[in-house]
Amino acid sequence: MKTSVAGVLGLSFAVTFLGFAAPASARKSRSGRPAQTASRRAAQLRDDHRVAVQPFEGGANAGSLRSLVSRIVRGHGFRAVTTLPHYEGTGQYPNLAREHHLTAFVTAGIE
Repeated sequence: MKTSVAGVLGLSFAVTFLGFAAPASARKSRSGRPAQTASRRAAQLRDDHRVAVQPFEGGANAGSLRSLVSRIVRGHGFRAVTTLPHYEGTGQYPNLAREHHLTAFVTAGIE
């Protein structure tokens, strides 16, 4: 199974972007109380992030690959949204992100 360069780059960008979305350290708040731990705060931030995993194009294994990517996204603590159809062109993504409260899009093509 071959994947397109754009699909691999898009997936790696999404994983890299989402991996660094969490804060690196925890500090005391101004009130003097200890702040939440970094991992707990990161989990809360991730719960608010929704990632659209769009249908992949081409190949008989496209559906199973999409399921795998959805599980990976959920495994990192993000909400995977699989209800959106595939859209042509990236010009629609900013409006879709605002309407559906999305943080990132994952799309790929299989050759």
